[in-house]
Amino acid sequence: MYNSSYNPQTVTVSQGTTIIWINSDPYDHTITSGTPGHPTGLFDSGDITPHGEYSYTFDSIGTYDYYCKLYLDKMTGTVIVK
Repeated sequence: MYNSSYNPQTVTVSQGTTIIWINSDPYDHTITSGTPGHPTGLFDSGDITPHGEYSYTFDSIGTYDYYCKLYLDKMTGTVIVK
């Protein structure tokens, strides 16, 4: 997370991959599965403070959208698991 965005915004990984998000911004962010207004409940980091991190292992093939609950209009991302 940098400059109020996920970088890269979309990533493709193999099944079983663990992704680690690192907050490089000077303010809190979240990693919340789903889309703004429609969380799926699969994962939710809670608030990640500056320089904090969150990891999640993607065990199932599929497409997983996620967003930041604090910056709904700016921060969305997608993980594609093959």
